[in-house]
Amino acid sequence: MHTRSKRTVVEHTNNGRRWTVKDEKKMVHLRRHNSMTFEQIANRLERNPEAIKLRFEKLMNEHGEGHSDAAEVVRWFNLGFE
Repeated sequence: MHTRSKRTVVEHTNNGRRWTVKDEKKMVHLRRHNSMTFEQIANRLERNPEAIKLRFEKLMNEHGEGHSDAAEVVRWFNLGFE
């Protein structure tokens, strides 16, 4: 008899919903000022952790243009990727 381990499936109510500027600002604030992990931010914003990482990457690409130092953008977003 095979037994499967039970996995906890977390429903993120904001999965698939459009990002708002307010959502993005909150996400960046949680990362920069509270040093929350992507997983913690995902739980707080009720989104998938991968969606959080991808959104940070998008914001870095958008706001990193014109910066002479990409490391400056990474520091600003506090993006020591876990």
